[in-house]
Amino acid sequence: MGPGHEQFVRETKYLKVVRNRVPYSLWDNQKVLEHLMVVPKKHTDKIGELGDAAAIEFIELIDEYESAGYNIYARAVDSSNRSVKHQHTHLMKLDGKEVNFLFMLRKPWYFRLSK
Repeated sequence: MGPGHEQFVRETKYLKVVRNRVPYSLWDNQKVLEHLMVVPKKHTDKIGELGDAAAIEFIELIDEYESAGYNIYARAVDSSNRSVKHQHTHLMKLDGKEVNFLFMLRKPWYFRLSK
């Protein structure tokens, strides 16, 4: 996936930033405004397997998005909720308004009531 693809946001030498094709609608009891992911170009299962140059680039990219107000999240290698075994780090920009009431019927369906 590269420039021109609807999910593509940007790329660096070692990483790509893409829009999540199945974005979360809620995170930390707030509405998700934008859901991106940082994905290493070289397949790796966890962040610790990045090479030195890729790891530095990863930290710099994460710092840039964190400074722009994005929340950062990555699941552990053995997480049962990890849908893709390739390492990817979620970047989520939230609306800052807590949901007042959330009623879950079954993942991922829920009802949300708020002011």
